[in-house]
This record gives sequence, structure tokens and C-alpha cells, in this order.
Amino acid sequence: MSEINELRDLLKSSLNQIEKHDADRVERLLRRLETRTEMLEKKYNRATQDRQAGHSLLKKTSDDLIQRYLAIFEHSGNPMVVIENDGTIVLVNNLFCTLTGQNAEDIQNRSNITDYLTGEMGGLMPADTTQTGQAPVTTETTTGRMHLPDGRIVDVIISMGSFSGSSQRSVTFLDITERNRLERELMETTELLTGILKASPVGFHKTDTEGKIVYINDTWTRITGFSREEMLGKFYAIIVHPEDRENVIQGVRESAERKESMVIDTRIVRQDGVIRWISAQAVPVVDPGNNITGWVGAIRDITQRREAEEALHKSELRFRELTDLLPQTIFELDLR
Repeated sequence: MSEINELRDLLKSSLNQIEKHDADRVERLLRRLETRTEMLEKKYNRATQDRQAGHSLLKKTSDDLIQRYLAIFEHSGNPMVVIENDGTIVLVNNLFCTLTGQNAEDIQNRSNITDYLTGEMGGLMPADTTQTGQAPVTTETTTGRMHLPDGRIVDVIISMGSFSGSSQRSVTFLDITERNRLERELMETTELLTGILKASPVGFHKTDTEGKIVYINDTWTRITGFSREEMLGKFYAIIVHPEDRENVIQGVRESAERKESMVIDTRIVRQDGVIRWISAQAVPVVDPGNNITGWVGAIRDITQRREAEEALHKSELRFRELTDLLPQTIFELDLR
């Protein structure tokens, strides 16, 4: 309170010249001012201490957040980089180094994101933010190809996110090269199987667990006369001759119990009412839990074979009847 004491000393000579009650009043005002000043000093000191504590806590929290973000960045599970507005790479994680076969020191502040990508970044790069120094908080994703230093080309999904109040952006890469290869192989296999099914002289069908048809090929429709529109969702058994249905159903039940394929010759009634003979094979589709999820079947028209067998059988009967009526003894010998 040195300032108050200095003020009191300055007023001392003047106080001696005024009335006592006025001098006492001035003294009371000085003491009140002194008390208020002391309180303000205490509040100021307390505020200063609180501010220092706040700064310390904020710094500690900021440091903790930075460490957490760096840990997330490093252990994200995918190659990641942080780039400046012009594409300069300022930070990389270990997975990006592993992918490119480079050290972080060789990339950070030395390489540009466009060194690894061609064309794909055009749609991801936002409008120029050099004037505002800020980029909108957005995340954009596209597919592209990375050109690695060793000459390899990798298919990737590229995700770019911006930081609020900063021109820096994070870029994440997901390697989908193997996935694309498998998809291409699957597509090629599917096209091959589709071609085989279309060209096959055998009619193929697939049913669900209830026996409702979910797929038939062109040959199946030619054999039965029923179109896809007429059969999809319908029970396979409707094409089987009524006299043969119970036999077919029993065969399917036994096959399901054994989880083995079945082969049976049966009659069908075509869409035009014509009866034909087919050789039918059904194979149960079993999931990893050993549960039947449907059936895959194949049918072949064997009407001509059955007619030939029937004609041969009738011919043999007539031959036996004829030989039995002859008075001579007739017998057959082999060559031995």
C-alpha cells in the first residue's frame, strides 16, 4: 500500500489546515481506499494464479490431445499422410512408409501427394484456400491408383479429410488391389459358368429348401416347355408326372437325410401337355453348419432312349413268343 501512504503524506500538511471532522473524513476515505485496494490486489493475484493454472492445464490437455491424435494417426490400420494446401506431405505414418518402401525423412516436406497419384486427386483437391487460410470440414472419397517408387501400381480407395481452421488435410489410403483382382476373377468365373450353362445340352435348375425354383437355364426351358417367368418361385414337383411325384419326393427325402446326390428317371408333363422321360439328378447345397440351403439339379431328356429300350423289350418278348411256338429246338451259343 505504498501509494496510499504517499498520498497520505502529501495530504498531511493540508489536513492540518482544515477542520478536524473534515480531516477525519479524508482519513476514513483513505482507509476505505486502502482496504479496497488490498481486496483488488488479492483478486488480481488469485486471477493470475488461476490463469497460470489454466494455461498449464490447457497446455497439458493440448499435449495429451496431440499425443492421442498422433497415436490414432500412427495406428489407424491404413497408410495415412497429412498434406498442405499445395499437396506437400508434412507427416506420414509407418504404414505409408511400408507401402511405398521409403523412410519418413525421405517423404516429409520433400514429396508431394501428386508424386504418388495421377489424375485422381483432381476431384479431391478443394478450391484454393490460400486467401482464407482455412478449409471446410469435409471428407471426400474416391478410387484411384497409386504409383509406387518401385514401379508397382496399387488400386486404392482415397479418403481426404480437412481440419477446421487449417489448410492441412489428412489423406488415407486403402489398398484394394487384391479385392479388385478377386472381383475380376469372380466376374470371369461367373461369365464362364454362365456361358457353360447357356451352351450346355443339360437343363440346370436351382431350388430353395422348400423346392421352389430360383434359377433355370435355357436348356431346362426347352426340355420342359416352361419359361423362367412361369417357373421362378414355383415348386419343381409341378412338372413331374402325377404318378411319379411320390417316388421323386421320397427320393429327395432320402437324399436329404444322407446329404448325398440322387439320380432318378421319371416322367414330366411339359407345358404343352406332352409327356417326356427325363433323367434327373439333384445335389444338396450344404452350408458350413451342415444344413441344406437348397438343391442344384440337372435334367436330360431320355425319351428316345426309353422308347428304344421299350421297343427292344417288346421285340425280345415277340422273339421269345415266336421261338416258344416253333416245334424245333432252338438255342443260342457264345463263341467260346
